[in-house]
Amino acid sequence: MRIETITPLSAYKTLNQCFDYRTVKQMATTTARRQRDGEKTTITIPANREVGPSAPDTAPATEDGHHVARGVVGRSAVAGAAGRSESEWRRNAEKLANEDPLSATEAGSVIPSTRRIGSSDELRSRLFEEYPTLKGHIGHRTFMAYLLFTAQRDDRGRPLLHCETVVRCYGVKDRRGARVSAERLLELFKRDVLSGFQWSGYHPKKERCRIALSVPVKSEIKSRLNRELKMRPSSIGNYVNLITGRKIDAKYITNVRKEAQAEVQGMDEPCSESKRWAEYMNSRPADLYTRDAQRNLADAWEKVEELPEGSQDGARRHLQALETQPKPIYKYNDTTCRITATTSLQTINSTLRVALVGDVWVTYDLSSAQLAIASVDWGADGIAEFLLDGGDVWDLFAEETGLPLKYKPVFKKGLYSTCYGANPENIRFKHMADRAEEKGLEYDPDEEGERILSVPFLEELIDARKRKWCEIEAEGGAVDCFGRHMDLGELQREHGKTENGAIRTVLANLNQSKEMDLLSPALDLAIEEEENSRAAFQIALYEYDGFSVKYHYAKEHHHKRIMRAVNRKCRREGYPTELEVE
Repeated sequence: MRIETITPLSAYKTLNQCFDYRTVKQMATTTARRQRDGEKTTITIPANREVGPSAPDTAPATEDGHHVARGVVGRSAVAGAAGRSESEWRRNAEKLANEDPLSATEAGSVIPSTRRIGSSDELRSRLFEEYPTLKGHIGHRTFMAYLLFTAQRDDRGRPLLHCETVVRCYGVKDRRGARVSAERLLELFKRDVLSGFQWSGYHPKKERCRIALSVPVKSEIKSRLNRELKMRPSSIGNYVNLITGRKIDAKYITNVRKEAQAEVQGMDEPCSESKRWAEYMNSRPADLYTRDAQRNLADAWEKVEELPEGSQDGARRHLQALETQPKPIYKYNDTTCRITATTSLQTINSTLRVALVGDVWVTYDLSSAQLAIASVDWGADGIAEFLLDGGDVWDLFAEETGLPLKYKPVFKKGLYSTCYGANPENIRFKHMADRAEEKGLEYDPDEEGERILSVPFLEELIDARKRKWCEIEAEGGAVDCFGRHMDLGELQREHGKTENGAIRTVLANLNQSKEMDLLSPALDLAIEEEENSRAAFQIALYEYDGFSVKYHYAKEHHHKRIMRAVNRKCRREGYPTELEVE
């Protein structure tokens, strides 16, 4: 059997029945590049490869331990397999937790982000006294450190328990390959360490991860923890890594950066553009951040008190991490082309980021980027025309609802939640309510919430999204602008998505990929500038729909070059967005 091209999507479906995911991804990348160059690709499928519904349900494991589905598997078969898999994953979790084969040094290298978690040696010693299991069990110790110190929290300050994060605390880099139950690990931590530990359930239909509802450490420990949380690391005596006990000094931090960057280099990039951004951003000199981001730390600490109470703990943990190691280390994500630097300047509260670097970096973003992309790619012509004529969507929302522009964060949450198919009731009572609380705005779901979701502008967007949704569902996935194939079955099998969740993921990814593509001219200029003996500017921070630039000289000239290059690409490809200064 021969396939002359990897588009349309039906060709991808055939390939997915014959080859493993990594092979198909490599085929997609190669073919997309050749097609841009005007070349043709022919793929020959060996005769011993089965195609179609008669193929076996599972293929042999690939070298990374994954099993790749072949052919069409019915829902009942999937459900039965899921039940068997859950038992296997729970047994694997028990074996992992009971053996706990990692040494303290190895645990730190498995999870580089935990190497930045610091406390006084006194607090660490008291933890071991109160919870002696932690002293001899690195997995439980690492997870306890995550619960107490992570900045990844919900709007009420409760730790988020993503499956991947939980299993990594116990030394598993690839949860899918190792097949380990995060739920069972939580149960074992509760049994062995913290009997009062409580967490919410996982809600795949709502795309909501588990949350730590109660982490009831002893009152003395909690008091020490809260006291240290309000202190800058430099003022905490004998500041050590909670997991390894190593003193956190300059040499230690240098090693942390090297290990984190080495981990990224060992990861598979989602696409070539993700790799370009990650390699450039991770090669920025550390002194750029120690010099610029740490100058105004005192001011940022003061501004924490102005944030909503639920956001303050996460903000302080961010600031402690930045004082310890301020350089962002960007990593790839499993289901998106975006790169993320956890607990960094990229993820910190925007008010604090402005306080830290707002006076030395220039921040750019694409105006209404995802809406502009969706309006074109989904065929919402009225919205595209409105944006092309210079219409401001947030002014429109303010005018239609009678609410002031300070409600823009709430408008934005309502718009994009609607855009990607969230339930209207959840949007009114949860998404917009949480954002209003975060920003300190008066909000009633039956008043402000109802008015926002009644804006006529949203009707065309919903109709366009429904059409695109049906298209993705009928095709079983989609291909983004980088030639990256996103298969609905793959997202459900390998990432635990529901059917609707998988479609929402694809919808978002298509827009995010184009967003990254539209910013590529700025990266081209920054890379080109590296060839000079002294670069006039460098991109200091990648921010999804924009970036921040550090200018060294000739600021006005290079500012115009960046603006011109990005906006030319947006116009050439017909997207009604443009780069602007925040």
